[in-house]
Amino acid sequence: HSPLSSTIQPENIQARNGCDRRRLEQKSLLLERCRKDSVSPSLDGYKFSDRQKDCIKEIVLNNTTIKALAISHNVSESAIKKDLSHIYDVLGITGKADLKALFIGYEF
Repeated sequence: HSPLSSTIQPENIQARNGCDRRRLEQKSLLLERCRKDSVSPSLDGYKFSDRQKDCIKEIVLNNTTIKALAISHNVSESAIKKDLSHIYDVLGITGKADLKALFIGYEF
């Protein structure tokens, strides 16, 4: 039981930026399922592009910034922000902190 697990519950998260209760519950269920199964979610079941998968990997492992991701992929920061927005929507999360929490222990 990690210290993070007690804080990522719908009742403990303040809804912000229009994030509704359903999304918070979805996030909580996904995190709980991963903890129960003692596994991190697999990227194989999602239709993420190679760049999106690389962004996930770089953020989780190295805390890479949007600017650094844009430079390494030779695209605009706006393109990376769109990729991240898509990733967050698909996974039902709201930001980098949730992404890192979701992929703790994931083997890239």
